[in-house]
Amino acid sequence: AAVVVAVVVLAVSGCVFAQTRPQGVIFMLSDDIGADSFQTYGSDRDNSTPNLDDMASKGYAGEHFYVNPLCAPTRGILTSSRYMHRTGITNNGYNDIKEKDCLIAKGFQEQGYKTLQIGKWQISDKDEPRRLIDRCGFDYFISLHGEDNKRYNGPFVTNFAELTDATREEFDFTNKTSLPTGYNFLQGSKDIYNPQWMADMIEKFISSLAPGEKFFIYHCMFLNHKPFHTPPGITGGSGKFDSMLRKVDAIAGQLRDALVTAGVDENVMLMFTSDNGPREGIKTPWNGGINSGGKWSVQDVGTRMPLVVYWPTVIPQGVYSSAITDGTDILPTLYDAIGATIPSDIDGVSFWEQIVGGNAQSQSDRLVAISQTKKVTSGRTHKHRVVNSNMYNTPSFYSETEVTISNNNELCRGAMRPFLNIYSELVNTFADKTNPKSKKKFPLPRGRVVGCWGLACNSDAQLQCVKQCDVRNCLQCADDDVITCVTCGLWYDLVDGKCVEQNIPSTTTIERTTTTTEPATCQVDRCDECVAGNPNRCKTCSSPYLSFKRGRACLESLCVVDHCEQCKYGRLKHCIRCEDGYTLRNKGCHL
Repeated sequence: AAVVVAVVVLAVSGCVFAQTRPQGVIFMLSDDIGADSFQTYGSDRDNSTPNLDDMASKGYAGEHFYVNPLCAPTRGILTSSRYMHRTGITNNGYNDIKEKDCLIAKGFQEQGYKTLQIGKWQISDKDEPRRLIDRCGFDYFISLHGEDNKRYNGPFVTNFAELTDATREEFDFTNKTSLPTGYNFLQGSKDIYNPQWMADMIEKFISSLAPGEKFFIYHCMFLNHKPFHTPPGITGGSGKFDSMLRKVDAIAGQLRDALVTAGVDENVMLMFTSDNGPREGIKTPWNGGINSGGKWSVQDVGTRMPLVVYWPTVIPQGVYSSAITDGTDILPTLYDAIGATIPSDIDGVSFWEQIVGGNAQSQSDRLVAISQTKKVTSGRTHKHRVVNSNMYNTPSFYSETEVTISNNNELCRGAMRPFLNIYSELVNTFADKTNPKSKKKFPLPRGRVVGCWGLACNSDAQLQCVKQCDVRNCLQCADDDVITCVTCGLWYDLVDGKCVEQNIPSTTTIERTTTTTEPATCQVDRCDECVAGNPNRCKTCSSPYLSFKRGRACLESLCVVDHCEQCKYGRLKHCIRCEDGYTLRNKGCHL
């Protein structure tokens, strides 16, 4: 029987959902498959992905999820929640992720989950596979390092002592031990199809767990990376790529069924995505037209990925979310789901609230998704893309036209503003300004990069970023006064020398005025006062209601901590504000 760690019931926007900590998480990362191959995202393929489309219809599907257009950099980002020029994993080939960046399994391990990596890893020295344990927080690995992506005949490396070529087919994980040092090398057999064997191993791993035992499986698939082929047992595909896609879907269905067989389906979350789009030459029927493969391209064909999260007892059905997210957001979202502490020095933000909230229009804390190659940095909003210092309108997915930008003021007032804010912060924070070659470490557009809140960078000389104004989201401060704004950027109102966020549109509308003539009526139920300039965010809730989701809702207190006025969102036993006369200490209230 599975153990549910914590339960919180919330009523938000008329939707009641249960927030729990999962007993298990399976994170499936496919290879070289874009969002346009799935009917959920508008594909015209002939029912190639019925299992994943069904999971999306019964769970969460992210409409605006973006990654880097190349395998290893995306895998480094997913593992670290840091953009690629921070980790140094900027290309395929030799990579060796640092211990401080290899985070994805550590939060699970700290929360008592048994952790397994299986499949294509690609971001550690292939001659040092134990770094999965020593650096990365995995208890076990059955890993293929490198880029050869063989379908038969291995090679895998593993720290399971009893798993060898001789035992490969009958191995079942029961009472198996981990090698204290070294690893076993599996060359395999041409009679064993590796993608299917990995799925079977995951199924065996799940069935071997003790009742209630927590687990995290990072399933790094080989498919649909070349060489293209027709997998054993797959029929009906419209070519080898489509046949491989059908195998990916069949494996997803197999793992969902395995959870039912093991009796843990109600307490396990499945997450599915891909590392980049298909390579050039792959033609994908989409929305009545044909998309050409875009691996290595920061356009949608290379960076827009499926993102399906399935946990039907917890996640509301049919959430097709417009929230903008990118690869750095996966790790904090997984950490949020299991109650792990999210690191403070990462680039990603959790969108767990959007997954369990049931509101497809709700926004994450991100305005721009970042995608990069070694020479290009791209920012994607709902209706625009910025590539270095050029801007494009993207009226629909997989379609864009260049926009002429005549001056910096026009640039900052337009859709480039949120991208340049993030971009200039990344440059200023993470580039080594003492190193004359630092601009090569973090690619910069030529000329002046204006950060649109007073941060200006000059990339023609040695990298320099100068703070010209200390008011965030301010275009211009008063003369000789760096803390008083006189002109705010798009989507912000000027209030007492500061820039106050307006109600940002959730999907399509990009044109907004920068000032308001009358204060808007507060739109949050049970709220006495909203934040100035933002009628959808409450500043003071009516008594006895408390603020949740950073002021987006006023709800009854769900705390079980004595003398606590407000608990941390989703945490029954974690007080953050005590009644008068009581002191907050160790998440409780004391005299």
